[in-house]
Amino acid sequence: MPLRPIKPSRLELVVIIALAESYGAALYRDARFIPVIDFIADEGAVALVQRVMYGALPDQDNSDDCPPATAEDNARLADLLPEAWISTTLN
Repeated sequence: MPLRPIKPSRLELVVIIALAESYGAALYRDARFIPVIDFIADEGAVALVQRVMYGALPDQDNSDDCPPATAEDNARLADLLPEAWISTTLN
């Protein structure tokens, strides 16, 4: 059974459309976007926006620090999507 619903929500579609408008065919042709597509498939497009804009939340042990691997994932996703970040802040 898939983790994500088969039919995306309207908000998920809005995020994917915004990415497609920002990056065009490169979104599915360019190998550098594979982590982005994988993240959307595993966690959802809304979760991607949250990770890129705010980073991952720390573990549930009330620590303010994210594990190093999670912090690296946050930075990698944000670095892959600078044009999308700019377009969301200008609208």
